[in-house]
Amino acid sequence: MFFGHPSTNESLSGINSFLALSESIGMPVKSQKTVWPCTSIELHSILFNSVTMTMSLPPDKVVKAKLLIDSLFKKRKVKVKVIQQIHSFLNFACRAVPPGRPFLRRLADLLIGHKSNNHFVRVSKECIKDLQAWYYFLCHFNSTPILPPVDWKVDVNWRLYSDASGKGFASIFAGKWFMGKFPPHWLSKSIAVKELTPIYVSFCLWIKHFKNTKIVFLVDNLSVVYILRSKTSRDLILMSMVRKMVVLAMLNNVQFSALHVPGRHNVIADLISRFQVSKARTWAPWLEDKPTIVPRKLLPWHSSLLE
Repeated sequence: MFFGHPSTNESLSGINSFLALSESIGMPVKSQKTVWPCTSIELHSILFNSVTMTMSLPPDKVVKAKLLIDSLFKKRKVKVKVIQQIHSFLNFACRAVPPGRPFLRRLADLLIGHKSNNHFVRVSKECIKDLQAWYYFLCHFNSTPILPPVDWKVDVNWRLYSDASGKGFASIFAGKWFMGKFPPHWLSKSIAVKELTPIYVSFCLWIKHFKNTKIVFLVDNLSVVYILRSKTSRDLILMSMVRKMVVLAMLNNVQFSALHVPGRHNVIADLISRFQVSKARTWAPWLEDKPTIVPRKLLPWHSSLLE
């Protein structure tokens, strides 16, 4: 590949020099494989655009993906090899449609435990919903930066701390904060589910503040950090929260990631999650006087999160 500055002949000079060199040493070059200078080129089935600096799926690949998805919409059972084909192609498509990755988890789960590609598997309602999300992504979000910006919001005003204790949870962002109690039936949930809960609620609650930015969650649980970075997990509840965060991020032009912070550096959120608000204020007098009220519908055990 040859590159050049806009409105110059640098790319043309580069390819002409290469062709002259090839001819001089007797190296054959396929003319049908040669693409002359342009601003949009397909490489390894991905379309690169040097003007918008984005990569996307070519139109024919978008059509293929939609046809594969359509093939499952009206079927209750299909062979394992059909699921493998769809999963493999959509997994490739994630190069240009990265938000789609969390919506492959349930499709991948259908492949577990089957020794023969000819076995039939039942297509669950959850998988259909994920494929519907993929259909929407292909229509509206088929593009990702070639060189994504690296200026993550990590200054003091854009750090979101959260924590969960045995019975409660809390989150802090730019002076705002909230806390809550886990219902009895959630006390037996894994620590990862409990730790992700305040992050999920925070993201839904304060999304208007994150709009058009890149936000970092500071978490003292390594499992949750990995889940937020990879945006995948085998846990049903964790993936339900991650999926909703991904959709919300897309609709508000937000990118999010996570960093691990040692527990000793997460004291304030830890204290509030244990309902020791007065003590937390001695550490952080900049906290707002009253907590932000969390609408009931944002709490995962009151929402349609698992649908």
